[in-house]
Amino acid sequence: DNAQIYTDSWRCSVRYLLELLGDNTDNIYNYEFDVVEYELNKNLLWGSFLPSCWNVTCHGIDVWYLFNTDYWTQFDEYTNETLAITQTMQTLWSNFAKYLNPNGNGDNDDIIWPQYTNSDDMTNYLDFEGYNEYNKKSTFEDDRTDICSFWNKVGYSGMY
Repeated sequence: DNAQIYTDSWRCSVRYLLELLGDNTDNIYNYEFDVVEYELNKNLLWGSFLPSCWNVTCHGIDVWYLFNTDYWTQFDEYTNETLAITQTMQTLWSNFAKYLNPNGNGDNDDIIWPQYTNSDDMTNYLDFEGYNEYNKKSTFEDDRTDICSFWNKVGYSGMY
């Protein structure tokens, strides 16, 4: 559907940019945000504007988690799991701003965000998936090689 096409085009364009960097990847950290909270998406975030985003992770939703405020905690759809993801993201992003490393000065053992590397269809990134299940492993097989090959051939100029 349209949401998946847009998400793949965005994901592949980021991957393409990272590949163009080659070995110049100091202080680069990549992540994938794949969290679906149906009631939250339906009732608070997307509403009738984008019903195709109720049961999938649409581009941009990570920004809501990163910058959400106490205002949202008054709603039943906002859960403790949502708060945990928000707090984790805020800590990691703050650490990157302070230290150029989301892991801080090495004092954060809860979640380790690996520095980006890319070789032989293996992409190193932090995976936000489900509730409190992020970073079960740091390196994931790239299952979008064919899809991204298509987008690389089509090109990305004028897409956004």
